Amino acid sequence: MDAEGNTTSYRCDALGRVASITQPDGSGEALTWDGEGNLRSYRDGAGQVTEYSYNAQHQPVLRKDAAGRQ
Repeated sequence: MDAEGNTTSYRCDALGRVASITQPDGSGEALTWDGEGNLRSYRDGAGQVTEYSYNAQHQPVLRKDAAGRQ
C-alpha cells in the first residue's frame, strides 16, 4: 500500500512464481512460465503480449513483442 492507500496485488502460482499483478486502477498484467521456470510470456496492462524463448541451457534466445518484432 502506498501513502495514498493504493494497493498493488500479486497472485502466485503453485510454485511461488508471480502469475498476475493487479494495479490500483484495476489494470492487470499476467505472466506464464514453462516447466523449467523460464518466463514464457508477459501480458501488460494494455493486453500486449511479449513472448520469450530459451535454449537448452535456459538462456534467452528470442524475445518477440506484440508487433512481432524480435
